[in-house]
Amino acid sequence: MGFLEMYASKQADSNDVQAYLNQVSQEPNQYNGFNLVIGSTKDQQDTVLGYFTNRCDDRFSGNLLQNTHQKSCKGIYGLSNSTFSTPWPKIDRAERLMQDILQKKTDLDGILEGMFEMLLDSSGPIRSREDMQRTIHVEPFLLPSQANGVQLGVIGSKHSSWYGTRTSTVLMISRHAPRRAVFVERDVYGCIEPQNEHTQPTLLDFGQQSIRANHERRYEWSL
Repeated sequence: MGFLEMYASKQADSNDVQAYLNQVSQEPNQYNGFNLVIGSTKDQQDTVLGYFTNRCDDRFSGNLLQNTHQKSCKGIYGLSNSTFSTPWPKIDRAERLMQDILQKKTDLDGILEGMFEMLLDSSGPIRSREDMQRTIHVEPFLLPSQANGVQLGVIGSKHSSWYGTRTSTVLMISRHAPRRAVFVERDVYGCIEPQNEHTQPTLLDFGQQSIRANHERRYEWSL
């Protein structure tokens, strides 16, 4: 059984977040390393968020991160390829940026655009793999070829390929009735010229309607 199948079957067995986390923690080594964030929300007064990872013995793993019945619950959480106990520098920055967005924006479209701007935040070009821990938006760079070893690739290298942020996604769930969810995904880069090993990806401008029409996917549904 794959991880998603396991998730669906256990979700059907119980809607209790803590009970589900307890079930998953009994078989953590059946799958490659993963971070899992799950939750349930009925209304503003009844929201629960839980976390599990099999990457290491993280002190948050298998526990509830947020329960709105607890007055001390935190409002913003960030997670990348590390764990909650050892956040990368870009996560600390993202949490601060998100807090600022939510304080300044109140309408749906304003918050959406603010979140996409946050996801484009970059600390500069990638010169080593460690740089990816510091930048939210990973500008395209060439992965090392077999010949280059640990060195970053160069254009034209036989085995090199582009690596970077491919898409950005924002999911929003309303706090008040009528309850709705909005899912928006955007391609971040595109190859404008005919693609070959020398073609560098181009950052897409979503201020252009043609770009938005071809590189944005938006879905809305009632809860």
